[in-house]
Amino acid sequence: MKAKGTVVEKSYAAAALEEIAAIEAEAERKKAAPLVTLQAAREKILARQHELQIQLSQIDAAIATIAGPSAMVPSRRKREDLSDLRARIVRWMQARAGETFAAPDLVAHFPELAGRSVATVLKLAVKAGAITTAGDRRRLRYSAAKAR
Repeated sequence: MKAKGTVVEKSYAAAALEEIAAIEAEAERKKAAPLVTLQAAREKILARQHELQIQLSQIDAAIATIAGPSAMVPSRRKREDLSDLRARIVRWMQARAGETFAAPDLVAHFPELAGRSVATVLKLAVKAGAITTAGDRRRLRYSAAKAR
């Protein structure tokens, strides 16, 4: 009789573990859905941000043409904090360790780099040792630094 009891207990335990795994899988799926939506919204906003900057410069040029150059008070361009972008690029490159990327490759994966100097954005990451460079100045290639 004890042999049957242990088999039954094992089947209950297996069923409970399967149920727990199913609940965890569903929770992960529910968590992933808003994350994908938020990431897509962020990418759309960043793409639109570049378009709006271009339109703003066109409006400034039109105002200067109509009212004259003295009407346009040049505003100082505020410095952007690119540390979050730099950190995302480093994480992305570390996930692809062993691969090298040229600046156009990085711009294709990170639209926020469009119109910016990739070398300038990644300069601090290179100095910190998170990214390594290879090649000459005209054909610079970036790769994730090897883990120590």
